[in-house]
Amino acid sequence: MLLATWLGRVPNVIFEPNAEPGFTNKVLARISTRIATGYEVSARAWGEKQSSQVVRCARNFSISRQGNQEDRFGCLFTGGSQGALPINRTFVDSMDRLAARKNELAIVHQTGERDYDAVRTAYARREIHAEVVPFLTNMAERFASADMIVCRAGAITAAEIAAAGRAAIFIPSGGPPTATNCATRRKCPARAPAG
Repeated sequence: MLLATWLGRVPNVIFEPNAEPGFTNKVLARISTRIATGYEVSARAWGEKQSSQVVRCARNFSISRQGNQEDRFGCLFTGGSQGALPINRTFVDSMDRLAARKNELAIVHQTGERDYDAVRTAYARREIHAEVVPFLTNMAERFASADMIVCRAGAITAAEIAAAGRAAIFIPSGGPPTATNCATRRKCPARAPAG
């Protein structure tokens, strides 16, 4: 498609969701009219003439906090649609610490199908009231009711949270230093100045 627009002299745009431009977008940038980014650092890498920072525009549409029923501190824990074993295990391992403040927290924990029963059981054993679900479909509403979000550091998730204006703790992928893991680890420091 992009090649067809370029050959037909039709303006086009590519989107770079990462803090550091990926290989494909580096190649496509040569025939792109504009590049939309989620990070100021990547906008600078492309050059101001060609790029614009998408999050800068999206912040104007930030969702105001909706609060939760008991007006407790809202926590959203999510590993994405598939869940994230490291996030789920970390919260199960820290349940005793959470239990000490359970009356101050309104917890929503998206586990993914695989870990749903184990995580739900861990909350129940400690009598921590939490909405534990394998999957969430209304992420905009969940972001709006959360005071803090703990999640994976995916490019789109980071951009959505920045646009919603929420505090977040981003968990980079573990493992060896592959191109994906290194890009993920660079996203977190690039997002920090935004608050």
